[in-house]
Amino acid sequence: MRRRLCHLALPPPAVPVFVIITNVALPLYSPNLNLIERFWKFLKRKVARNRYHATFTEFRAAVQKVLNNLAAYRAELASLLTERCQLFTTP
Repeated sequence: MRRRLCHLALPPPAVPVFVIITNVALPLYSPNLNLIERFWKFLKRKVARNRYHATFTEFRAAVQKVLNNLAAYRAELASLLTERCQLFTTP
């Protein structure tokens, strides 16, 4: 199955461009390229996986506990939030 690619429009010629812009075609949904998607996956794994929170208040407290103690997860986050990702070549 072929996926559609997101193509950016080039700037109009009247606009001065001081930086070389390379148009790279990316998949419409690419969570591996998005750092916030990787962080959200980490947070869900620490808070919600195999755990039951009877109330929203308990769930919120669990999220706050993880967010307040991010230093404890430094090594895990360092390997997760890197710029290592699958690179796409343009045809």
